[in-house]
Amino acid sequence: MELQSANPDTTVHIEVEPEPNPDSPTRVFKRIYICLDPLKLGFKECGRDILGLDGAFLKGSQQGQVLVAVGLDSNNGLYPLAYAIAEAENKDSWTWFLECLKDDLALQNNSRFTFISDRQKGLIPALEKVFPAAEHRFCLRHIHQNMKLKWRGKGFKDCLWACATARTGWAQSDVLLNNMCEVLNAKTVEGREKPIISCLEFLREYLMKRIVNVMKVQHQCKGPLTPKITEILDEIKKAAAQCTVKWCGDSRWQVQGTLGQYVVNVEQKVCTCRRWEFSGIPCKHAVAVNWDMAAHKQQVGPPEDWVHPCYYLDTWKKAYAYKVGPINGPKLWPISLVPTTLTPPLHHKQAGRPKKKRRRDQVEIEDAMEKKGKLTKKDGTVTCKKCNVKGHNSRSCKGKATEGGSTNDEVAAVGSAGGSAAEE
Repeated sequence: MELQSANPDTTVHIEVEPEPNPDSPTRVFKRIYICLDPLKLGFKECGRDILGLDGAFLKGSQQGQVLVAVGLDSNNGLYPLAYAIAEAENKDSWTWFLECLKDDLALQNNSRFTFISDRQKGLIPALEKVFPAAEHRFCLRHIHQNMKLKWRGKGFKDCLWACATARTGWAQSDVLLNNMCEVLNAKTVEGREKPIISCLEFLREYLMKRIVNVMKVQHQCKGPLTPKITEILDEIKKAAAQCTVKWCGDSRWQVQGTLGQYVVNVEQKVCTCRRWEFSGIPCKHAVAVNWDMAAHKQQVGPPEDWVHPCYYLDTWKKAYAYKVGPINGPKLWPISLVPTTLTPPLHHKQAGRPKKKRRRDQVEIEDAMEKKGKLTKKDGTVTCKKCNVKGHNSRSCKGKATEGGSTNDEVAAVGSAGGSAAEE
C-alpha cells in the first residue's frame, strides 16, 4: 500500500501457500511480484522489445529466488522492468511471473516479442506456454560454456559466433549475451542477503538511485545519438572508408567490402549482410552508400539519420523522465484491512556455513586462470609487501617492515625449509 501510494499504478501481486483451513487467520507467504509504474512507462519509451530473464538465489535466512526481467535502454544499458521473489525457479513460478509481465506490458499470446535467457529450469516450457509466438534467444556465453566440455578450440568458437550472428531478429538489438541480468544480479547481491522485505526495499532503492545516476550522465551528453551508439557508429564509419560503392540507378547499391560484396537498399533500409536490419544501426556498407549519395548531390542526410529512433538521445531522456518515488519508513506504513496475516515461509536451516559466492564450474575456473593467453599468478608463490620474503603475504606476516629487505628472523622463519610458510 505504501509502495502504490508513492508510485500510482504500480503492480504488486502476492501469492500464498494453499491453506486447508479457510478460517485460519494466517497465510504462509509464497511469492511476490512487483512492477513499478515509472519503470513500466519508461520501458515503453525505450522502444526495444527485448527482455532478459534470470533468477538468482537469496543468500540470507530465507530460501528462494529473485526473478528479474531486464530490458535495454537507448544507450545499450540495462533497464530493469520487474522483479519478484519466488519459492523456487521452476515452471510454475516462471509461468506466474510471465503472466504478470504479460498483463503489465499489455501483450497478447501471439506477440512478436524477444526474450533472452540462460535456459533456466522451467523457463523454456513457461515461455512456450505464455508466449508461444515470441522469439527466445539463448545466451551465447552459456552455450559456448557447455560446448567447451566436448568441443574446444578457436575454430569451434568462431563457428558458433558465425552461426549466432548470421540471422535476423524482431527486436532492434543484436544482443547475444544475457549480460543485463548478470549486471543487475551483481549490483543487488548485497540485497539478496537480507530478509524478504528488506531485500525488496534494497531493490527499490537501487532502481530509484540508478535513474538519478543516468540523468547525471545525460546532462553531459550532446548530439543526436546516445554516447554508446555514437562510439559504435564512429567505428562503423572507419570501416566504411574501405568500401567501394556502385549504383544501379534505383534504390539499390552494390558495395564491395573487405569481407565480401553486398547489396544495400536505402528505401527498405536493409543490407544483405543483415546487420542494419538486425541492430537498427547502419552497417559499414550503408554508411558508404550514404557518403556516395551525398557526393553525387542526392537528397540524403548524415548517417545518423538512418539510425533507428530508439537510439536517439531524446528517446533515452524520455525513458528516464519517470522517477521512482520515495516512500516512508515502516513505522508510517498504512495498516492493511486484509483480515489475514502473512507469515514467513517455512525454512529449513542447512548444515554448515551458508555459501555467499556463486559456484563456478570447471570451465569458468580454467578461463579465470588464463588471461590473454598467459597463466595468471593464482596458486603461485606470493611475496610479502612488508618484508619482501616469498611464501606469505602482508596479512599473515609476523615480522616488522624493513627498508629494502627483511630481518634475519623472518628469512630464517620462511626460507629454512618451507615448512614454516605452510604453517603460516
